Amino acid sequence: MEVEYWKVVRQNDIKDRFVVPKRWMDILRPQFRNGENEASIKALDSHGFFREFRCAIRTGPQEKPSLQALEWQKFIKHAGIQEGDSLILQAEENLTWGTNYKIRVQRMDAHGDWYNVPPPAPVVRGPYPFLN
Repeated sequence: MEVEYWKVVRQNDIKDRFVVPKRWMDILRPQFRNGENEASIKALDSHGFFREFRCAIRTGPQEKPSLQALEWQKFIKHAGIQEGDSLILQAEENLTWGTNYKIRVQRMDAHGDWYNVPPPAPVVRGPYPFLN
């Protein structure tokens, strides 16, 4: 069974960048080559979309990795992530997409069960969406 790393998304994660739990570095560290403090994290989300995040580690005695705001904010909007959702990262190499990870978002229902967040509905503007 493959190891999954998860984190409940907090308000601060939604406002700016996603603070990566230190334990996630177990599977993210191979992306940081030659002791660099930034890496490209390529992932496939649960809806089949390719995602690329910049992960930076603040240097100093307290290592604080985070997914940078630009790509993370796009992901939040597209996936409809809300405070309290669970973000799950799993190491999974996909040679077709050139990714090393699978990322998915889960939400708790009224019964206390977790389910995968469905993809957002497409936005249709006007009678001819292909012109928009």
